[in-house]
Amino acid sequence: MTISELLQYLQDYLHTNDTKTVGYIPTFLSIACLRVKSRLTSTLIEKSTNYVPTASQALPTDFIVARAIAVNDIVLSWLPPFDFAARVATGGEPLEFDPSTSLYYTIQANTLKIWPTPPLAATGTLNYYGFNPAIPTELAELLPSLLIRATAAEAYRYEGDPESALVEEDAFSRELQAAQEMTYWSNGPMSVAGVK
Repeated sequence: MTISELLQYLQDYLHTNDTKTVGYIPTFLSIACLRVKSRLTSTLIEKSTNYVPTASQALPTDFIVARAIAVNDIVLSWLPPFDFAARVATGGEPLEFDPSTSLYYTIQANTLKIWPTPPLAATGTLNYYGFNPAIPTELAELLPSLLIRATAAEAYRYEGDPESALVEEDAFSRELQAAQEMTYWSNGPMSVAGVK
């Protein structure tokens, strides 16, 4: 499942077109990734890649969620897509790329967008979470469901729906327990937080 498929699935799963909720889905997914990574320590791995930054570019195919994005060693600030679009529309493009001012990014589907546009000579670093390719297939198939459940719980809490959040938390806990048991009993390279 690619990041764009996961984000679209989450929007469909949540049955929402509310622009604020949809805009925060990447944040909810980021929180979900941290939760899963803290409990199944080898399922998501932090990766880093250098890139030539432009105003808009494709993300790596194994990208799940950003940890940090930098241009010329300056860390960019994340904005939800609707805030990013509004800032670009009203702020216009500065005359030059100035690291002393705020630099922003957003992620829409499989695309990283940066504002203001970096200069041609800029260098970029993308630190992100991706799935560990060494995990057993059965566990890899379970991970998107874990991320969906944890992300949905965050979204429902944001929307003020504690009952739906609790349903998702219960499902997340059951699936996490199954994943931990799968990890614990396998002879593979997996490790579970707190289990040696």
